[in-house]
Amino acid sequence: MGIISQGILNHSGVRILGVCDTALETFESIAKALDRNPFELRFDYIGLNHLGWVRSIRDAEGTELLPIILSSPELIRKCYRHGLFPVDFIQKLALLPTEYLYFYYFPKAAYENTRRNGRSRGQAIAAMNTVLFEKLARASNADLIEICESYLRERNASYFSIEATAGMQRQESLELYSEFSGYERIAVLALQALQSERPVLIPLTVRNLNSLEDLDPNDAVELPCLVSSSGVEVPPVGHAPEAAARCCCR
Repeated sequence: MGIISQGILNHSGVRILGVCDTALETFESIAKALDRNPFELRFDYIGLNHLGWVRSIRDAEGTELLPIILSSPELIRKCYRHGLFPVDFIQKLALLPTEYLYFYYFPKAAYENTRRNGRSRGQAIAAMNTVLFEKLARASNADLIEICESYLRERNASYFSIEATAGMQRQESLELYSEFSGYERIAVLALQALQSERPVLIPLTVRNLNSLEDLDPNDAVELPCLVSSSGVEVPPVGHAPEAAARCCCR
């Protein structure tokens, strides 16, 4: 998505917002670990699509909560399903990366786990899709939604199960159309906010302008944006921490 957003920004006059659920799901995992409402916390998040870090978390009173998480192995484990990142690694990093940073920080482990499994995530999804299309082709209209729900449950449950040793194994329930999830949830949040006078903080991929000083003004970056009927405001975030800047700028 970030690459597509960059291409559209560079080669067209189309006004776009890039949406991805990774950053918001990271916020929600952190809030759940802290037993807080995610909408009552202020997350300072920087990066690119699938390459982002939380560097600050503040509550309504302005209290910084990140040190509380970093000092607690239990809270760190709660932030990442099934221990994706080692506790000591997160403590040394002093940031909370999104799940996809696993591929940058532990590429050898991801490769070895994939090789040992015998197929990649793409191959696994392709196999699931083949079964899905076969079922849909012979299904009655009454069974279509159940077939799609079953497919999404299987797909979500297999998330990171190949690349990470422990596997993520998402088990949350899912009912199509009962509530938004994934990319469409971010899209709907952004569309609703664009019709509201009250600004809503939503992580989006946008043109950098002068927000993240380590990158070019025309780069597509993923940052928390204030979205309202007045438009999309990209707050200045200054320089990225050195560990994040090394990944973003290389």
